[in-house]
Amino acid sequence: MPKLKRALGFLEILIYGVGIILGAGIYALIGEGARIAGNGIWLSFLIAALAASFTGLSYAELSSVYPSAGAEVTYIQKIFKNRLFSFLQGILIILSESIGAAAVSLAFSSYLIEFFSLPSFLLIPASISLILFLSFVSFLGIKESARLNALFTAIEILGLLIVIFLGLPRIGNFRPFERMEMPSILAAAGLLFFAYLGFEEIANLSEEAKKAKKIIPRALIFSIAITTMLYILTSIAALSLCSAEELSASKAPLALAVSKALGPSAFSILASIALFSTSNTVLGLLVVCSRALYGMGKLKLLPKKFSEVHKKTKTPWFSVLVTMILSLLFTLRGDLGKVAMFTSASSIMVFCVVNLSAIMLRLKGIRPGFKLPFNIGKISIIPILGLIVNVAMLFYFDLEVYTYVLLSVLGGFILYQILERIR
Repeated sequence: MPKLKRALGFLEILIYGVGIILGAGIYALIGEGARIAGNGIWLSFLIAALAASFTGLSYAELSSVYPSAGAEVTYIQKIFKNRLFSFLQGILIILSESIGAAAVSLAFSSYLIEFFSLPSFLLIPASISLILFLSFVSFLGIKESARLNALFTAIEILGLLIVIFLGLPRIGNFRPFERMEMPSILAAAGLLFFAYLGFEEIANLSEEAKKAKKIIPRALIFSIAITTMLYILTSIAALSLCSAEELSASKAPLALAVSKALGPSAFSILASIALFSTSNTVLGLLVVCSRALYGMGKLKLLPKKFSEVHKKTKTPWFSVLVTMILSLLFTLRGDLGKVAMFTSASSIMVFCVVNLSAIMLRLKGIRPGFKLPFNIGKISIIPILGLIVNVAMLFYFDLEVYTYVLLSVLGGFILYQILERIR
């Protein structure tokens, strides 16, 4: 049987990671973050990065032992030896990624309609077209996906660099410690944590990476470090160009900041960059969701068909197809609303289990290729801190979001029983 092609080096995976983390989050969240933390948003980004790093390092250690396309599901299955638990975690991952792809595709369409002054009824057709095109790219090969991702990531970073370089000459306007209140800083950090979601997807490229046990841990660490630097510099630059009040009142905060230096034309510049940014996020989610399905097929948690690899493209064609169909179905809702928050809530739940897996890895006496620092006896304190942070994050969501999570788990349980009966 054909296997996934190991075609990605460190730089390609790093760019992939940076691209999927950046996404469109910074373009939208910086305004809300400024409303909560004011000029202290730079510190909120730093705290959020620290919180994300705890879990990122847990992924790094686990990936050095189990370099698998279905990363989280593999960690759970190998360590806890419970098929049902692994299956339910996999269902949460797949739903969150396909819903996330649908939600961001709708964001892409909104920018597209506004940028070209198109009629609003094209919202869903444009989203469907984007998912179909990027699914085809995902099918063509991981190298092709990585090249398109690299292009989109370069454009994403260009948008942030525009803000940074325009803001630096006016940095004297920035007051980093003005009205800084730690409760507000921490509250904003809780929100801005979501701007880092995506780092975990790097682990799902393990079976397509050269020397995965070395490359994946390094890519995880460097991708969080690079995005943190960009986020902090962007927030400082934006607050050098306009006030926190102005940023928080704008629907396009970074476009507003750039317009202070370049005039109204800046809105068009940033809106066009947002098209590439949202496209990049959708591409990343489609790729890693298909790899998660592929990994579950390899572990025999899903039918063998999911683990089939196309002879020519060396991609999991059936998993790519199912990912596309799921994303299209969610896109047809038109407005996902709070359902999109499911992506964040389920991701954090999975992070809790991943950190717990990293703790159990050491207790089982398994020696990782990449070993975390700051150890007490056999256990590193980093996954413990990651577990604490993510449990605290779960209080951020309301009851409606957890209703969706519960329904997903119940649906997953029923599907698991059906699949077990027909095996």
